[in-house]
Amino acid sequence: MKYLAVALLLTLTACFGSTDPRVRRIQALTVACDSVAATVNTLTVFKREDRLSEGQIALVNDLRPTASALCDPVNPPVDTVSALSRVNAVLMQLAAVAANPSR
Repeated sequence: MKYLAVALLLTLTACFGSTDPRVRRIQALTVACDSVAATVNTLTVFKREDRLSEGQIALVNDLRPTASALCDPVNPPVDTVSALSRVNAVLMQLAAVAANPSR
């Protein structure tokens, strides 16, 4: 649960850095992508320690390509509003797995 709270806090904090809405969305997307990466790193450790079920591993494996495509710094998404919404949805699912390892 603490992972979820930290991820939400980081994402919300990024929204208040600039007065330009486009910049705020890009900042929020960057923070959300960083949070996804940090959560995936944590889940990688959990997997190595055999703390994730097969279903949790499958879910993470299914979510990673979506996050990777949306968080690609070389080819950033044009629609940052939609991208941020989708990245946050991925982040919430990953954070839920991290908060509740099965073993």
